[in-house]
Amino acid sequence: FIVYELTDADRARAVGALSAWARAGLLQHAVAARMKLSEIVAAHQAVEQGTAMGNLVLEP
Repeated sequence: FIVYELTDADRARAVGALSAWARAGLLQHAVAARMKLSEIVAAHQAVEQGTAMGNLVLEP
């Protein structure tokens, strides 16, 4: 499904469910790496090349 095509009622239900899961600690993020903001070029390349399996977190 495409989230932008949800009706207002369906979107409200989904946000409610996701919020409840987040409060319960049931959502997990796959963090591939934490990189300094100064490494933004390398981070972007890793995403483009598909070598990062998960999210890249940029830190100051």
